[in-house]
Amino acid sequence: MSDITNALRRFVDDGGPTLVRAAGEAGTDETIQAAHDALGDHWRDGGIVLVLPSYDPEREEFPIRWSKTATLRGGNHTVIENADDSVPTLIVDVDAPVNRPPGPNFNDFTIRGGKHGVEKRGGRYTMFRDVTVKDAAEDGFHVAGAREYDAGENPPNEFAPNTHRFYGCVAEENGRDGWRVGEGIHGVTLASSNAYFNGRDGVNWRQNYAGHVEGGSFEQNGRNGLRFDRAQALEVENAYVEKNGRAAGGGGMTIGVLVGERSRGVSFSDCYFQGGGDVSWGVYNQGRGTSLRNCYARGHTNGFVYNAEAARDTEWARASHTLADGERLGGGDGVRTRDHGVVVPQDLSTVTGQFDGDRGVHLGSDGPVFCLWYDGAWYRPDGSAL
Repeated sequence: MSDITNALRRFVDDGGPTLVRAAGEAGTDETIQAAHDALGDHWRDGGIVLVLPSYDPEREEFPIRWSKTATLRGGNHTVIENADDSVPTLIVDVDAPVNRPPGPNFNDFTIRGGKHGVEKRGGRYTMFRDVTVKDAAEDGFHVAGAREYDAGENPPNEFAPNTHRFYGCVAEENGRDGWRVGEGIHGVTLASSNAYFNGRDGVNWRQNYAGHVEGGSFEQNGRNGLRFDRAQALEVENAYVEKNGRAAGGGGMTIGVLVGERSRGVSFSDCYFQGGGDVSWGVYNQGRGTSLRNCYARGHTNGFVYNAEAARDTEWARASHTLADGERLGGGDGVRTRDHGVVVPQDLSTVTGQFDGDRGVHLGSDGPVFCLWYDGAWYRPDGSAL
């Protein structure tokens, strides 16, 4: 037995066998699952499982089921490989009232293969740091909706999988989405995390709210870099979006970001949008209250933003954006599209104001006139109604 192994065993013995385990031939357990199961019996006992260089994933029976607020830590080159694409590689499901941090923590390893790389089910406050997922048959990181799995005797929202954080994570070349965030989930944060070459979307937000993307790159995914389907109050800042829509085929429309028809309050600030493909838009907007500020756009054959007919109260903030030579700001009219809060110039006689005090520019036979909405009508500066 090596000096390193002896030192590790003394460390485990001194720290308590239910607090520190090591997975690998030279460790306390051969598999991650066995090391997890040997931690304290109560979900709140915590502890840490270290994945050693001698760890052999072929000895693991997948999926690994993680049900404790403990830490799984690898090294920079740790790989957990699952050749069975019918089951997830790692299922995180804490069936307990984790209403305050800390939750489970996962650090410094790569998952390759499986149905999903990570399937996050019940329990809040899970943190992933420097975790890479590659080559999953479906999603890299699959954050299951509260009704997507059997919650047992618990009400569907009692232990809902909310408030998770992904720092410096990567989803690459997965069959469907890099991240798929399910129905009813709130408070998911991606910071400096990247999604490349996934079969469908880099990040697919589906009927959830109060999420946040801070930085990161979303490049060359099959459909969209970021997709918001019935999402509410999500913020994207300092992100890089490039050349998505690889699956569109020749002549097909490529879209960097799609804001779906029933999405509300999705905002973008200080982002970089790079086009690619024959027919491309940086942002295709069908949502309500979508906001864009201080972005840079280049290389889109059609333009930066398309405002579809269903879009309402989009904030373009035209003067805040920087467009490369030849880049067009956008197309489509939407409803009550705004520039720094003011409804853009149009015939306001067919437009209803959103609230008393709403402002807009009316284009009539006498030229543009600044108007104010009050008590069901637009009023000119001279006090006359349209």
